[in-house]
Amino acid sequence: MTLEDAKQEIIKRYKYLYENSFLMLSTFVKNDKDNRLTINVTDEFNSLLEEFLLTDKKMENTTLYKWTEDKKKDKEYLEKIKKIAILLDEHNKGKSYFKTSLDIWKILDVAGNYIENQSGDLNNKERKLKVLDEYYRIARYKNDGRILTSGRNLNLHDCNSLLIPRKKVPIRDKKDVGIKENPFILAISNAPRYEDNNSIFTEKEKQKVYLEYNDELPCDLEIPCSYLEENLSDSETIERPSNTFPCGENFTIKEEEIFVNPSSRHNRYYEVCPNCGFIVNIPSEIIPEKVKEKIEKRCLEDDNLLRKMILYSELLSLDYNSSTNQKRLIKKNK
Repeated sequence: MTLEDAKQEIIKRYKYLYENSFLMLSTFVKNDKDNRLTINVTDEFNSLLEEFLLTDKKMENTTLYKWTEDKKKDKEYLEKIKKIAILLDEHNKGKSYFKTSLDIWKILDVAGNYIENQSGDLNNKERKLKVLDEYYRIARYKNDGRILTSGRNLNLHDCNSLLIPRKKVPIRDKKDVGIKENPFILAISNAPRYEDNNSIFTEKEKQKVYLEYNDELPCDLEIPCSYLEENLSDSETIERPSNTFPCGENFTIKEEEIFVNPSSRHNRYYEVCPNCGFIVNIPSEIIPEKVKEKIEKRCLEDDNLLRKMILYSELLSLDYNSSTNQKRLIKKNK
């Protein structure tokens, strides 16, 4: 198995777990006698999960995948999931921290604890934990420009305080070594890591997965400060201040800085260049539909927003064209 094949298999499995972790884990949620919520995953499920994450089979050929697809057709099970969702919402109501969740983090933690408890074939156990770290590194990506290097356990690079690794005594029988060494495990565990993020995946590769499940613009999406409108009628042309001109520099697009020109359908979204103050058209096709909805909602809440952005553009341009010793009207964020 090539490294690229193994990487694509990890991404496919990660996405499947992301989409189905609630369905998988719901069956293990119980209320104890004191009406406390518990999640007691069975060893049988743990074994299926380990196979799913670490086998050299195709994902579709794993037992956990087949079990999950069958559950999606089970009306009785789906009704149970609805009740579990209500139970979880009630359990988490009013909590800011330490909420119980049945998400990708929970299912990776379940897998990590199970693998960590392996007491036989310790060399392969370490290789399996290295593979699991790559799933965690995809989960840790936040689309904010920071580069995180931690796998399952946070390291000093990603936190401000010293975290002491948890020392556990393995409790699985030595004969229970789980998934044995295979081409998939070896391809991932032996692969070189990128120096900047300690991963087999680039930040772009992780970002691509993240953006499939989060309605955000890429944190590194840039555009040149220039005229980008095409075939506009007078009624669709934004009223730019006469003292503003494009500087040609690239700048990073930020969702919260984008505003709407209500009179235009085709060239509707704009942002003020943070360098020179010119109002730049943001092409509609690079903005995801859900992000557009958020922008439209925010702009509708302020009837004066367009006028304010035009004034801001004029002031920023005046500052941009001022000499070194002249008074600045706008304080730029550092």
